[in-house]
Amino acid sequence: MFFTDSDKILNDLTVALYQQPIDFRKLTEYTHQFKGSTSSIGAQRLRDGCDAFHNFSCEQNAEGCMRSLQQVKQEYLIVKEKLQNLITVCS
Repeated sequence: MFFTDSDKILNDLTVALYQQPIDFRKLTEYTHQFKGSTSSIGAQRLRDGCDAFHNFSCEQNAEGCMRSLQQVKQEYLIVKEKLQNLITVCS
């Protein structure tokens, strides 16, 4: 469920960030939601990336949001791979 929800949130963030004008309120909501789910599984670096993205969206800083989105996506791929490996080992 974490993977499905995370993929959807990342897609929603990407779409919202590239729409003009940017709805920073939506970005803030999505990052808050994603931060909560990443915190619940203990993905600290991913949560930190969500924090940075959230701060940039609150400041309405589109460039900072773009950079943070790339960082969050990279961290998510790392977490996803580690969790998938863990699931495989425990199966």
